[in-house]
Amino acid sequence: VTMDIVSGLTNGLTKSTVDGTFTGTSFIDAAGANSVVFSATSDGSSPTGSVRYDFDNGLNDFLGGLTYSLPSSEVRFEVAMDSTIAPSGGNFVVTGRYFESGSGTGTVFSTLTSPSSGGSRVVMYTGVTMNDLQTTDIDAVEWTVSFGGGGNIGLQNVFTFGNSNGLIAAPEPTSAAMIGCALVGLIARRRRKA
Repeated sequence: VTMDIVSGLTNGLTKSTVDGTFTGTSFIDAAGANSVVFSATSDGSSPTGSVRYDFDNGLNDFLGGLTYSLPSSEVRFEVAMDSTIAPSGGNFVVTGRYFESGSGTGTVFSTLTSPSSGGSRVVMYTGVTMNDLQTTDIDAVEWTVSFGGGGNIGLQNVFTFGNSNGLIAAPEPTSAAMIGCALVGLIARRRRKA
């Protein structure tokens, strides 16, 4: 399921951003960019901000309740991420967390340092299966962006979360492919015996 970052959010989903201590944070929605851009100057400060998605009825409902067809499929999130770091400029650390129903404390599923995917999506697995969502659903997912370090004072560093491809939430696809291959093989075998 694709979730646009700025406009055209899918029904049942709320997006929020926190500039935190970043200055110059901008939300680009031009020419289909659908990006959140965090800017930081190498000046010794350590700004933090975040991008969060809340699922109105839980992630299981948002994904269409695929428990019965894909019970062991692992939930993943995919989004483009790009960092432009000045020489000796420091690093962006991007931490992905999911929040289980009724919990205010997130579970970390991904920590990346100055990720640059070249416009492609970065795939992050949660360790949670579709079957797990039946017991404890996920209400929200959040990426915290922090910046630190850098020896060249005054240089600009930029982290971009997302692009025109949006953010994807999905179960892990290989299980579906394997299930499909097994069924084709079974049908072919039965036809040969008949």
